[in-house]
This record gives sequence, C-alpha cells and structure tokens, in this order.
Amino acid sequence: MQYPEKVQEFLEEVNGQIGYGPMRAAIDEELAAHIEDKTELYREYGLEEEEAVSRAVRDMGDATQIGIQMNEAHHTRLCWPLLGIALMLLIIGILGNLRCSFKGSWKMDFLISKNLYVFPGILALFVSIWFGYPFIIRHVKKLCFGYVGLCVGALVLRLCGSVFYVNVLVENPRGGIALLRYFYSLTVCYGLMLLAVPVLAVVAYGQRHKGVRGIVYTGLFVAVILSLEGVQVRGRYPYMAVLAVLITFLAVMLYMAFHGYLNLPVKKSIPVSVAIFLVLLLGWGAFQGYGNLAREAGQFFAPERYAYSTWSDAYDSLLIRELLGSARIVGEVKLSQEELFDYGTGEWYYGEEGEGIWQREGMTLEDNKAYWQQFFTVDTVTLEDVLPQFYPINYRIADWILSYGWFPGIFLLGLVLVFGVLLAGISFKIRNRLGKLVAFAGSICLLLQILFYVLGNFGFRFGWFGSLPLVSEGMVSGVVNAILLGLVLSVYRYDLVTKEGL
Repeated sequence: MQYPEKVQEFLEEVNGQIGYGPMRAAIDEELAAHIEDKTELYREYGLEEEEAVSRAVRDMGDATQIGIQMNEAHHTRLCWPLLGIALMLLIIGILGNLRCSFKGSWKMDFLISKNLYVFPGILALFVSIWFGYPFIIRHVKKLCFGYVGLCVGALVLRLCGSVFYVNVLVENPRGGIALLRYFYSLTVCYGLMLLAVPVLAVVAYGQRHKGVRGIVYTGLFVAVILSLEGVQVRGRYPYMAVLAVLITFLAVMLYMAFHGYLNLPVKKSIPVSVAIFLVLLLGWGAFQGYGNLAREAGQFFAPERYAYSTWSDAYDSLLIRELLGSARIVGEVKLSQEELFDYGTGEWYYGEEGEGIWQREGMTLEDNKAYWQQFFTVDTVTLEDVLPQFYPINYRIADWILSYGWFPGIFLLGLVLVFGVLLAGISFKIRNRLGKLVAFAGSICLLLQILFYVLGNFGFRFGWFGSLPLVSEGMVSGVVNAILLGLVLSVYRYDLVTKEGL
C-alpha cells in the first residue's frame, strides 16, 4: 500500500526494529490506521494535508522506540530450556544405542539400524518447529482430510499385504512381503495413532461453537480413527497409542470446557465429554475383547499370576523388580556368576526354591535351561544375558540403574522428568487459543508415553512397550514423537506473531 512520504519514512524506521519480517505488513497497517485517524482530526481543524500528516506522524512518538516495543510484543521465540534438554536426550539415546551395538553379533545390525531413525527424527523436529504451526493455520481443512486419507492409504496397504501374506508367505517364509505386512500393520499403525493427537485438537477446536453436536462430532472423528487402525491391527501392540488418543480426547474436551472454549455451560459439557469418552473406551474394549484387557491389567498389577515362563512379559516385570532391588548407588549390580546364571535361565523363579510355576506348553524348565546354555554358561554369563530381550530399547532407564548404579539412573530419570515438567508448562505460556490446544494435546500424548515407559522400567507394564520419546528407539513412532514435540515448540515460537485462525 502506498503511504505519504512522511508516513512511509516513519514506518520504515519502525520496521527496522521488527525482527520477524511477515509481521511488518500487519504492524504497518495498524500504525498507518492510527496516523490516518489523527490526520483526519487535524484536517477537521483546518490544517492543510501536508501539515496534518506531519503533525499526526509527530504525535505518534519516536519511531525507533515504537519499533522496539512492537518487536517485544510481536516476535518469534524458542523455549531453549526444553529444546536443550530434548537435544540432550537425543544424544543420550544415540550414544546408548551405539554402546549396545557392540555387545553381540545380532545387536550390531539391529541397534545400528535403529539409529538411522534418529536422523529423520531430528530433521522432522526442526522442520516442525519452523513450519509446523503456520502450516496448521493455513491448511487446517487439508490437514484433517489429509490425515484421514493417510490412514485409509495405510489400511489399503495393510489389506494388500494380507493378501500377499496368504499367497506368498507359505512358500517364502522369509520373503520381503512378510516384512511389509509387519511394517504397515504395526509400526505405521502405532505412528499414525500418535499423529492423530494434533489433528484431534484441531477438529475439537473447529467444532467448539456447535454445542453438544460439536463434542459428538469430535468423538465420531476419534471413533473413525480407532476403527481404521483397529482393522489394521488387533492386539496389544497399539494399546499405548490408543490410550494416548482416548485420554487426550478427554483431556482436550475438559480443557476446552473449563476454559470457556465450548458454547455450553460447564455443567453440561463435562458430563457429555465424559460420557462420549466412556462410550469410545467401552467400544474399543469390546473390539479388543474385555478378557484381553483384563489380562493386561492383571499383568500390570499382579504379574506373578501371568508369569508362565521366562518368555512372558509378566516375567520380565518380575525380573526387573528383583534386579533393581540389588542395584548399587554407583556401579554395576554385584551378583555372583551362579546368581547371574540362575537369573538367566529362570531358575531363581521357577526352580525348587522359586515361587513361580512353569506353564509354557511344549517346553519344560529343563528345556528352557538347555536352550539358554547355548548362549552362556555359569562361567561366561553376564548381566546383558540376564536382562529382558530388547532391554536397550524397552528398559533404558532400568538398564542405566543396573549397569551404572542408582545415581546415574536417577540422573537420566531426572532429565526425563524435567523434560516432562517443561513440556507440561509450555502450554500455559501460550496466548493463542488454537495453538494452546494443539500444544496441550501434543504434550499430553508425549507425557503419557513417558509415564507408561517409566512405569514399565520399574516392573509395571501395560500392553506392548511404547517408546521413551527422544531416548529409546521407536522407528516411525520416534519420528512422530519428534513431530509432536516440534509442533509444541512451533506453537510457542509463533504464538506472538500468529492470529488464531479457524
């Protein structure tokens, strides 16, 4: 827009103090409107146009000071403490994977390959920080429809994989088709479920003026997502991701109710939100089978009832609890070779003096001991032979406590908890209501994963192990968690320079 020369000079001096370029046009428009109002007032007093403009500009004050004040009110920012701890956790995760990569032939290929997922995760983190929230504001409808399309595409690939699995896998059990089926039915499913969280927040905010219908529509969106993913995978693998979506749905609706986002009184919006959450939860439970969920809950609260062999997850929980009781303040847990051997073979729990009852069909306890003696003996057994399979991924915190001592383990746990506290607090520093909701939903999802992972590392495990964001390998979920964190930081970054949207 063309302004009078004096006005243009004033605006250029103001713009020289504005760090975020895209805000300059909006600030120019706002200041020019003030100048125009004052100019009009001077015209009414009978001043000539040039003199009226000159006095209006003079009345605005010092352009440099105004520019500084505008820059303080409208600038991008980063939550450096949260980003710094996130990068520390990423480095710890990479170093931990590399450490474990040199402890056995199978671990070399497995864990080095897992490190490859860290670098796309780092890229996704910074791309999300710089472009995430502006993308949501500009393409909100495309985001929602695009996400559903992504889920449908994954479902089609899953169904195609099932067809090939039946036709091809019988003759070629180690062929690539089996890997394709596993990849799409498990890994992508888990990642897509986590990615539903920011989309859920956008959908809920878009329906905020529709009263009860808005809450119902948001619940229907969640039901569609759960049904699409439920067709792909039925079993305990996505439990953590499903719970993250369901609990985030309830938290988002309650947050909107208490903060006046909904076009409903609080006394009505809360019961409706809770009722829809319970319907979704019970529907998911019916699909999965209440017996399966009861067994998972039983393994969480009383693993001794389900520890039927050394191959069971419940046994891993009992083993971790037992070993943590022997951990030292600093240094590796001190156990004799005989004790390590008994832990490695399961003799400590299923032997003559043990408490457990071996119930694995097709394999006796003696068969199990013979199997493990292929890999170690009393003289060669180490702590790594004793820990649960995939312990560097699923038991990273417990591994630190047992390998280095309580002090280093608590240091890692403390970093994770500080990360969680900063993550929880960032949403309350955001003014933009849509942004606040997106950041709140992303934070809830990440915090739930941290909570379940930490509980699992102390012997309280529910469902298939999830990942510890930024630290433990998570394949696709690792990249998705980086996107979620990036979106939270992106909302905070652009909060002072972005309008609400929608």
